[in-house]
Amino acid sequence: MAVVATGREKIAMKNALGAVLAGVALLSLSRLALASELRCGGRLVLPGDSAADVLERCGPPASLQRLGSRGFGEAASGGRGKTARIKPSKSADREVWTYASTGQLARLLTFRKGRVAQIDVGGYAR
Repeated sequence: MAVVATGREKIAMKNALGAVLAGVALLSLSRLALASELRCGGRLVLPGDSAADVLERCGPPASLQRLGSRGFGEAASGGRGKTARIKPSKSADREVWTYASTGQLARLLTFRKGRVAQIDVGGYAR
């Protein structure tokens, strides 16, 4: 026995599908919004901010990786409890600074020419 949907049922199914798709889109956008900013003590860090501004707002990163044009580079480790002097590298094409607090999602800041080019969300810090 085949079940045939009425006109009202078809409209209800389309509305339900539209609501599900809208929910998925909102979740995707909220993930992008999380990745595009970093808060340090109530102060925002956004793409375009200078390395000096980030250091002033957030302190030294938990780790720093300097990458050359072929993806190779050097790594340094700092952290909030340590006094590390970090200066933007002129020889590296880009730098990736990691900010992470225990139990929180890490934020990966990619710098190009001394400015934040991209902010990504990493895994949970331990």
